[in-house]
Amino acid sequence: MRILDPLTEREHSWLDGNCLDRPSVLCKWIIDVFNRTQPLLVVGPPIVSRIHGELNSAAENLTQSFKLADIPCYFAHAQAQLWTFIIYIVMPLVFQFILNDPDRPKHCYEFQEMDDTKRNWHDIGIHNEI
Repeated sequence: MRILDPLTEREHSWLDGNCLDRPSVLCKWIIDVFNRTQPLLVVGPPIVSRIHGELNSAAENLTQSFKLADIPCYFAHAQAQLWTFIIYIVMPLVFQFILNDPDRPKHCYEFQEMDDTKRNWHDIGIHNEI
C-alpha cells in the first residue's frame, strides 16, 4: 500500500491513543484518501457520488451506534426483560403440559372440542351482553 503523505504530529497523537473517537478519524482519513486519488481514477460522476453517499451513510451509522452505546441499560430494566423472556418461553410449555394432562376431567375435553354454536356460555359464567 502506498502512503500518499507522511503522518503529521497530530495524526501521530491520534494513533498513540490521545483521540477518543478513533473510528471517526479513520472515516475522515478514508474520505481524504478518496478525495486525493479521485483525479487519478477513471470513474464516472454517478459512481463517485454514490461512493461519497455510502461513506457518509457509514459515518452516520457509526454516530448512531455511538449514541446507542452511550445510553445506559439499567439493571432493573434488564431483569424485567429477562423474566419476560423466560415467561414467554416457559408458559407455552406449561400450558401444553396442563392441556395434555391425562388426569384432567373428561368434561373439559368435551367443552374444548365443541363448536362455538353448541357451547353453553352461561355454564362457565360468560354472558353475551348486548
